[in-house]
Amino acid sequence: MFCPVKADHNYKCPVCGCLVQPREVGFMRYRIIRDLVTEPIGDVLHACCVEAGK
Repeated sequence: MFCPVKADHNYKCPVCGCLVQPREVGFMRYRIIRDLVTEPIGDVLHACCVEAGK
């Protein structure tokens, strides 16, 4: 599951390996634990990488 976030510091996108810059909008990856309960994995992906990774 992915949710849009505005990066607060540099994140390395796990798909392309490039940096998501601060204040850039990316997508944080969340793990679904059970119904409606999620936890952030901590990865932030570029929007184009989310599309490519699906």
